[in-house]
Amino acid sequence: MIGMAGGQNASDFLVSRLFTDAVFSQDIRSIQLIINRIDGGLPKDTEVDYYQTEFGDCLNEIMGMTRTEQLTIEPDDTVMMALCKSLFQLATQDIYWDSEKLRSRRPSDSMKKERDAALRMVLERTGGRKTMSAVTKEAEDVEIAPWIAELPEITS
Repeated sequence: MIGMAGGQNASDFLVSRLFTDAVFSQDIRSIQLIINRIDGGLPKDTEVDYYQTEFGDCLNEIMGMTRTEQLTIEPDDTVMMALCKSLFQLATQDIYWDSEKLRSRRPSDSMKKERDAALRMVLERTGGRKTMSAVTKEAEDVEIAPWIAELPEITS
């Protein structure tokens, strides 16, 4: 279990169990719980550059890695990196191919939902929550109508 070497109380055990389930069992609900506790809600995509999100930064690092590095949890990886690699592996798994029977398969609804949730988390954390794009307004040149220009000025 992750982190059980030193801690012996109930809170240490709970956190160790949560991280172990998230990383090694790829429990999507545990991963989501941890992400929401650490990073909170999602920034809008138009504001993502103004926020630092631990998982977003870690996932962006994974996006720059080679395929082998993305899926392999190394002994020197941080817990955050291992968690992100586990999430990335869930998001990119081929649920339509049975590698044991070497044939196509129809995935269960729960498999589809699990992969969809992982994929959504990766996309949202690397690009922010998609909102309406910022509208840029062009300044219009306003001219004074000739008939208004001819009116006498009123002074008080």
